Amino acid sequence: MKRVHDLSLTQVNNYLASYIEYLNVKIKNNEMKKIIFILLTTFLVVSCDRNLDFDTISTTDPSLEVLVEGAVTNNTYPKINGATVKLYNSDNQLLATKTTDATGKVIFTEQELAKEGKFKVVATKGALNGEGETAYMLLNDGVTLIIISII
Repeated sequence: MKRVHDLSLTQVNNYLASYIEYLNVKIKNNEMKKIIFILLTTFLVVSCDRNLDFDTISTTDPSLEVLVEGAVTNNTYPKINGATVKLYNSDNQLLATKTTDATGKVIFTEQELAKEGKFKVVATKGALNGEGETAYMLLNDGVTLIIISII
């Protein structure tokens, strides 16, 4: 006998449809049908495996984009060209160092990030500095952006 979580969704639907058809023929009391249907549905939901793992289909490689900005001037944040940006893992080990481009950006690749986790980013230019920390990154999809203001 197959267990419920070994069945495909189509098979479960077929079993439910067959059982509901049986209930319609054998049981004339609508309240009893509702009770049996609720109990059966509850049993199926409770007995299903909840440890589902879905593959992520990504069109963008995982990376961390850092945008370095200065103090606000005329309601805009100037992008800082030539700032040194250091990337640290959660154990405070230096993973990579880069310099921002004309748009104030650097991008750390999946290889530089090495493994999932939180990352600390420190940006400096002359006497100006700032830092920030990412949320936990799984490294399974897309670009994570962090904005660092250096003052």
